[in-house]
Amino acid sequence: AAGFAEYELHPNVVLLEAEDARIWGEAWSQRILHSSVASQAIEYGLADRSGLERLSRAWLRWSASEHPLFLFAQIAAVAAK
Repeated sequence: AAGFAEYELHPNVVLLEAEDARIWGEAWSQRILHSSVASQAIEYGLADRSGLERLSRAWLRWSASEHPLFLFAQIAAVAAK
């Protein structure tokens, strides 16, 4: 596998609902405005300030919804030659 003699894969699925999802949404409503995510999106021409403000409001609306749910999958790979 890509020249490595040994490797391990560590998959993980994260499910956030209710209060945990609300906290996630509220955090992202700020992060999308006040972090390197925001400055890089503008710098790379992927968004402008008004677009980021719309995303921030959308995160807040979602986090305040009756049943917010957020799910993502991730995988870590550890390899040694």
